Amino acid sequence: QKRLNMASPTSALWSKSTRSRAERLSRSPLEGTRILVVDNDLEFLELAATVLRDEGAEFRAVSSPALAHDLLETWLPNVVVAGPMLAGVLRTCFVGQQLAVPIVALTAAGTRESSALFSRAEFDLYLTKPVDPVELTRAVGSVVRRGA
Repeated sequence: QKRLNMASPTSALWSKSTRSRAERLSRSPLEGTRILVVDNDLEFLELAATVLRDEGAEFRAVSSPALAHDLLETWLPNVVVAGPMLAGVLRTCFVGQQLAVPIVALTAAGTRESSALFSRAEFDLYLTKPVDPVELTRAVGSVVRRGA
């Protein structure tokens, strides 16, 4: 098993929460929301799980497209957070099944070109890594509210 390096810059971002768990749950737009996160970065998956569970979300994390596909056979998320390649595949799959599942695409490149690419790919939103926990919560919450 891979262990987290708590001294890493990414980990430092995720430890900045100042609200108590009770405060987050009482105000969280994510409470009860089913969220699928797909990423091959195991550290990111663990950190996203911590943040989203603290917000009251029902969370599933997988590290590959094949695992995501298998999971989607039995569990339908309200929101997907995934890298651009898989997010595009999932968008096509959801459209083919006439499902309106919002997708937040993750990228390591925050350039103008990537912004244009994501806009053309019809993702609901995109985030650039490393993602701040507050930013992740807000992004997922915003696409949940738009879809409601």
